[in-house]
Amino acid sequence: MGTSLLALAFVTGVVDTLSFLGFGDVFTSNMTGNVVLLGVSFAEGAGPATLRSLTAFAAFLAGLAAGFALADHVFRRSRRWILAVEAVLIAGLSTAWMLGAPIEAMTAVAAVAMGMQSAVVERSGAGVSVNYVTGVLAGMLGHLTLLNRPDAALALKAGIILSLAVGAACTTAVLQAAPMWAADLALPAVVAAAALFPPSDGGDPR
Repeated sequence: MGTSLLALAFVTGVVDTLSFLGFGDVFTSNMTGNVVLLGVSFAEGAGPATLRSLTAFAAFLAGLAAGFALADHVFRRSRRWILAVEAVLIAGLSTAWMLGAPIEAMTAVAAVAMGMQSAVVERSGAGVSVNYVTGVLAGMLGHLTLLNRPDAALALKAGIILSLAVGAACTTAVLQAAPMWAADLALPAVVAAAALFPPSDGGDPR
């Protein structure tokens, strides 16, 4: 499952960077950052920015709800199919970006996809997030301060942080050089994650 999680962390880096730089100061995966931006925009009276942040927040919750429902009741024994649904959403996002669709619509699609991704990782029992790094960093430092030897779990957490950063860097570079293709970076990674995800995981049995 580790390689799949690294691919999903790359997707997070791509989508959040596209959202922040391409949609205009909004996160569609990192809800901590999005809530902060929501508070700032509300205090400043920035109507469009507030609407984008609210859209992202609501759509992320919808994606979480859909992801958990699919994981618990539809694809309990093969949760990789939830990532296939995410891939369809990411493909739609890529098409919408190339066609210049309304920012609010693309924000909603991206946030739903990221919510579903968060849900499937949570239900997989991976014990780590690919949508934010605060908890991952806390786990790494907690491991190291106990003077435990580095192990596969520690390496995975470090890899997740690196993959997310690489996704962000690649997206920034493409936005500068060939912005039309910036949204396309996420789709191959989602497809790879779905293909590499355990066909019948041993996570939360609900």
